[in-house]
Amino acid sequence: MGTFSRTEKTLGYEYQIKGYSTLPSFNVHPIIRLACHTIDSLENLFDFKNPNSMVNRYNNGQVRLHETPELFQNVMGECLFWQKETDGLFSPFNKSMIHQGYNGNIFDPQGILKSFSMQILSEVMSGFELNDYSITVWGDTLISNTHQLAEDWILNIAQPLTVKEYKTNIISLNFENTHMKAIAKSNLQDNMENIWLPQISTPKVQDFLETTIISKDIIAADVWSLVALVEGQAVVERIQAYNQKMVNSNQTENTIEGMFLTGDYEYVFTEGFRQYIV
Repeated sequence: MGTFSRTEKTLGYEYQIKGYSTLPSFNVHPIIRLACHTIDSLENLFDFKNPNSMVNRYNNGQVRLHETPELFQNVMGECLFWQKETDGLFSPFNKSMIHQGYNGNIFDPQGILKSFSMQILSEVMSGFELNDYSITVWGDTLISNTHQLAEDWILNIAQPLTVKEYKTNIISLNFENTHMKAIAKSNLQDNMENIWLPQISTPKVQDFLETTIISKDIIAADVWSLVALVEGQAVVERIQAYNQKMVNSNQTENTIEGMFLTGDYEYVFTEGFRQYIV
């Protein structure tokens, strides 16, 4: 009983998990390890370096989708959902990169595997009544609805000192008592290998150096941060239209907001982002 903090390494990332539980500490850590074991399975399914991995067998026609494990199908379903929600701007079908000798239209969901794994971790922990936690992976964060540690609702974003509007190298966001539970970032240096959006003939990678999306859903934040990095300035209007669609369908809790760092080291914001800045 009490606070807990644990670090796990899987999927090539370090997962920092902390929170509070009424369960004895010796029960908490096995639950987290069980959740990470599921993520280990995710890594094995989508290991492009292994010619016998499920994703390579699927891409070379050895297995059909209905013959793949449920976890594989869930990732495919999530990818297809967001492909539709972003009007095709996000796509898991890589037409430009070569993996294991395949050159063409292959299924490559690596752009969202990190956020998908965070969602898995959240669902497994909640399934064991471990409901008070925050999960941080490589700068992206997901917070449970009932998280009690007030300091964890304040999320700090590191930024270049050359940004004109803010004289500090930290921007702090306060999510407490809002529907926002997740934050995801993308940048040119770390995410170019995940960008192959065929719907954009000339990706506007010069518009934004870094993109930050906040949302209730970590996968939504991750997807939109990638889309924003490639689409550039036009994504602001696209997000506003998406938010209006959510409001019109009584899904206000699914609205998202974004902050984008331009090549001139200035920030561009969506309409509602500034309200979260402390």
